[in-house]
Amino acid sequence: MDLAYSAYTAFYLYLVMLLVQWMLATFSKVPNAISGKIDDSLSHGSFVFRAHRTFHNTLENSALFIRTILFAFILNYPSPRSYFFLIGVLANLVILVTLGLRLA
Repeated sequence: MDLAYSAYTAFYLYLVMLLVQWMLATFSKVPNAISGKIDDSLSHGSFVFRAHRTFHNTLENSALFIRTILFAFILNYPSPRSYFFLIGVLANLVILVTLGLRLA
Protein backbone atom coordinates (compact mmCIF):
# COMPACT_ATOMS: atom_id res chain seq x y z
CA MET A 1 0.00 0.00 0.00
CA ASP A 2 1.27 3.46 -0.89
CA LEU A 3 2.40 5.60 2.07
CA ALA A 4 0.51 8.65 0.83
CA TYR A 5 -2.68 6.60 0.52
CA SER A 6 -2.24 5.40 4.10
CA ALA A 7 -1.77 8.96 5.31
CA TYR A 8 -4.88 10.18 3.50
CA THR A 9 -6.85 7.22 4.84
CA ALA A 10 -5.71 7.93 8.40
CA PHE A 11 -6.62 11.62 8.03
CA TYR A 12 -10.02 10.66 6.62
CA LEU A 13 -10.66 8.31 9.55
CA TYR A 14 -9.64 11.08 11.96
CA LEU A 15 -12.21 13.43 10.42
CA VAL A 16 -14.87 10.70 10.57
CA MET A 17 -14.02 10.15 14.26
CA LEU A 18 -14.37 13.89 14.88
CA LEU A 19 -17.79 13.89 13.20
CA VAL A 20 -18.98 10.88 15.24
CA GLN A 21 -17.78 12.50 18.47
CA TRP A 22 -19.59 15.71 17.56
CA MET A 23 -22.81 13.81 16.89
CA LEU A 24 -22.56 11.93 20.20
CA ALA A 25 -21.81 15.10 22.15
CA THR A 26 -24.63 16.97 20.42
CA PHE A 27 -27.40 14.40 20.56
CA SER A 28 -26.70 12.84 23.97
CA LYS A 29 -28.31 15.65 25.90
CA VAL A 30 -30.28 15.45 29.09
CA PRO A 31 -33.89 16.69 28.97
CA ASN A 32 -34.33 20.48 29.36
CA ALA A 33 -30.63 21.04 28.71
CA ILE A 34 -29.34 24.49 27.80
CA SER A 35 -27.36 24.38 24.59
CA GLY A 36 -23.64 24.80 25.16
CA LYS A 37 -23.84 24.34 28.93
CA ILE A 38 -23.30 21.14 30.87
CA ASP A 39 -25.31 20.48 33.99
CA ASP A 40 -23.14 20.94 37.09
CA SER A 41 -24.52 17.77 38.65
CA LEU A 42 -22.97 15.59 35.91
CA SER A 43 -19.68 13.88 36.71
CA HIS A 44 -17.27 11.38 35.18
CA GLY A 45 -19.83 8.60 35.52
CA SER A 46 -22.24 10.35 33.14
CA PHE A 47 -22.19 9.44 29.44
CA VAL A 48 -23.24 12.99 28.51
CA PHE A 49 -20.32 14.44 30.47
CA ARG A 50 -17.83 11.97 28.97
CA ALA A 51 -19.08 12.50 25.40
CA HIS A 52 -18.87 16.27 25.81
CA ARG A 53 -15.36 16.19 27.31
CA THR A 54 -14.06 13.71 24.74
CA PHE A 55 -15.26 15.91 21.89
CA HIS A 56 -13.77 19.06 23.40
CA ASN A 57 -10.46 17.35 24.14
CA THR A 58 -10.33 16.26 20.51
CA LEU A 59 -11.08 19.82 19.37
CA GLU A 60 -8.27 21.16 21.55
CA ASN A 61 -5.78 18.83 19.88
CA SER A 62 -7.18 19.02 16.35
CA ALA A 63 -5.53 22.28 15.32
CA LEU A 64 -2.02 21.06 16.11
CA PHE A 65 -2.72 17.60 14.70
CA ILE A 66 -4.06 18.89 11.39
CA ARG A 67 -1.25 21.45 11.03
CA THR A 68 1.29 18.69 11.62
CA ILE A 69 -0.31 16.52 8.94
CA LEU A 70 -0.35 19.35 6.43
CA PHE A 71 3.26 20.25 7.24
CA ALA A 72 4.31 16.63 6.75
CA PHE A 73 2.50 16.50 3.41
CA ILE A 74 4.30 19.65 2.27
CA LEU A 75 7.75 18.41 3.30
CA ASN A 76 7.64 14.77 2.30
CA TYR A 77 5.27 14.59 -0.59
CA PRO A 78 5.79 17.42 -3.10
CA SER A 79 3.25 16.13 -5.58
CA PRO A 80 0.88 18.36 -7.56
CA ARG A 81 -1.94 16.57 -5.73
CA SER A 82 -0.65 18.01 -2.45
CA TYR A 83 -0.83 21.53 -3.82
CA PHE A 84 -4.41 21.04 -4.97
CA PHE A 85 -5.25 19.57 -1.56
CA LEU A 86 -3.78 22.62 0.16
CA ILE A 87 -5.70 24.93 -2.18
CA GLY A 88 -8.87 23.08 -1.17
CA VAL A 89 -7.99 23.41 2.53
CA LEU A 90 -7.30 27.12 2.07
CA ALA A 91 -10.62 27.56 0.24
CA ASN A 92 -12.45 25.80 3.08
CA LEU A 93 -10.71 27.99 5.66
CA VAL A 94 -11.66 31.13 3.75
CA ILE A 95 -15.28 29.99 3.59
CA LEU A 96 -15.35 29.15 7.32
CA VAL A 97 -13.79 32.50 8.27
CA THR A 98 -16.16 34.38 5.98
CA LEU A 99 -19.18 32.61 7.43
CA GLY A 100 -17.90 33.16 10.95
CA LEU A 101 -17.51 36.87 10.33
CA ARG A 102 -21.01 37.09 8.88
CA LEU A 103 -22.49 35.30 11.89
CA ALA A 104 -20.64 37.54 14.34
